[in-house]
Amino acid sequence: MAPSFPTDDYYSVLEVDHGADMATIRASYKRLAKLRHPDRNLGDPSATATFQRLGAAYSTLSDPNKRTAYDRQRVQRSEKKATNMWGTGNAEKASQEEWWKEYGERVRRRNEEYAEQERKRRDEKLAEEKKREAAAEARRREEYAEQLRKRMEEKLAEEKRRAAAAEERRRKEREEWDRQELEWRVQGEKWKRREERWKKLAEERKADEERKAEEWRVQGEKWKEREERWKKLAAERESEEERRRREEEDDYIL
Repeated sequence: MAPSFPTDDYYSVLEVDHGADMATIRASYKRLAKLRHPDRNLGDPSATATFQRLGAAYSTLSDPNKRTAYDRQRVQRSEKKATNMWGTGNAEKASQEEWWKEYGERVRRRNEEYAEQERKRRDEKLAEEKKREAAAEARRREEYAEQLRKRMEEKLAEEKRRAAAAEERRRKEREEWDRQELEWRVQGEKWKRREERWKKLAEERKADEERKAEEWRVQGEKWKEREERWKKLAAERESEEERRRREEEDDYIL
């Protein structure tokens, strides 16, 4: 029993001629698979069915046995359509050449119409894809601009924070310098007062030493005068004793 195929024209689905070779069919399938993949047609509800028909068409036409059976069934279906359109009597009376010529013309017009519809749908899809891509690009640009704006704001905030931290650090350093300068000034005043006190103490000590030296000098002069007086008294005593001794000697002699 011959396999049953859908009523879709697989050649039209793959956008190739009936006599196309395998290389042409394969190239057309790859191109259409990328174009009509559901992930690239998220807004089209029939994208999955279209992609499945595309896969079924390529699976049939890429296999020589399936393609032969499909072509045979396609011819039979065309003959059946011709018989239904013209009737059995008219078909038998019509010459074979005229019948095939008219049938070929109808098929050609139908294929042209289908190709035109496919071209329009493809153009519409391309336009929609371009529109979506443009919208996506605009969104990406807006997102990038927003990210850039946020990064700039964060950078400015970080710079302000660093500037504020640097200003606070400089303020603390100035306060520390002022405090140290005040401490140095107070320490300098303390050293100045201490130096003045030392000078005063030195002057008082010098004056005391001079006073003591003067006292020692006066005391020395007093001791010197006393010593001279003692010497004078001693000399006078010796003279008195010598005089008494001589008087005693004189009295003894007498």
